[in-house]
Order: sequence, then C-alpha cells, then structure tokens
Amino acid sequence: MDLEEKKHSKLVILRATEKTLLDRSEACRLLGIERGTMRALTLTGCGVASLKVRNVTLYRREDVLALRARWLATVDVDERGRTTRHLQRDGDKNSAGVDPLMMLLAHRAVVHKLVLLLFWSMILFGGALCLLLY
Repeated sequence: MDLEEKKHSKLVILRATEKTLLDRSEACRLLGIERGTMRALTLTGCGVASLKVRNVTLYRREDVLALRARWLATVDVDERGRTTRHLQRDGDKNSAGVDPLMMLLAHRAVVHKLVLLLFWSMILFGGALCLLLY
C-alpha cells in the first residue's frame, strides 16, 4: 500500500464511524426538542425532511444540523457562544436534553405555518363565497 492508498483508507474509516442516519429520538436529542414537537413539525411540513426505511422514519444528520443552524440564524444566536441550561423536572425523564430556545423556535415554526394556513384558507373561502353570492 502506498501513501495515497493509506490516506484514502483512513478517510473511509473516519467517515464510516459517524452515524449519518438518525431515528426520531436521536434527531430530537440533536435538535434539543421533544418527540411530540418533532411529530408536530413533521405534520405541518416545517420539520426536517425524512426518509422511510421499512416503516422506520430516519433523518439525515446534515439536514437536522442545517435546520438547527437556520433556526438559530433567525434569532441571531451563535452556537459557539451560547450556553444552555437544561432544566429537568423532578422525575420527568422526557425533559432531559430539551433545549428551551430550540423548543421555543420549534413552536414558533409550527404556529407560523398554522397561521399562514389559516389565512390562506380564509382567503380561499371568502373568494369562493363571493363568487357564489354575486
């Protein structure tokens, strides 16, 4: 094996050690949100693009990190200079690893999508009503 092949084989080994596909709980842990919030993001269509493999929903790590970076960029927060406090309630296992800022940003995305959906449906309903009555 010459030097070029050694470099290439090390690169392959390093890439194989990083997990690129995440299940729902791992994606929630990486984003810092709860599973129910992730489900709401998926239902409204403002979450991470998912893959279905044998009835298992998987998320790409790059997509999850890009969504996190996009949400943090909307509020001008830098990931490196940010310290988070994870508040855990007594006996509540689900709140471990939940980031309050990310939960707030996730809820903001869901509410924003629902408000836009409501306004568009009101416009379409009003237009249809006007066409029907006049």
